Amino acid sequence: MAITNILKNFPKESLLGLKPRPYFNHSVEFKHPFTAEDRAEVLEKVGFNVFAFPSEMITGMDMLSDSGTDRHDNSEQWAL
Repeated sequence: MAITNILKNFPKESLLGLKPRPYFNHSVEFKHPFTAEDRAEVLEKVGFNVFAFPSEMITGMDMLSDSGTDRHDNSEQWAL
């Protein structure tokens, strides 16, 4: 079945009462490149408290929260 035929089953967009967002979502944003010395200085200022560390200075991945991206095989999954 062609997609155009499937779309005929849905109500027209004008009848939904929704408007498109006036902005775009994006997942990549270039940040200021902080040096290791910059981050170490701020880390000392916040008393080594990772919750007080400014997020814009973090590069790489988020190792604090569990995003559920870890892989388990079937035996590991049910052993937990």
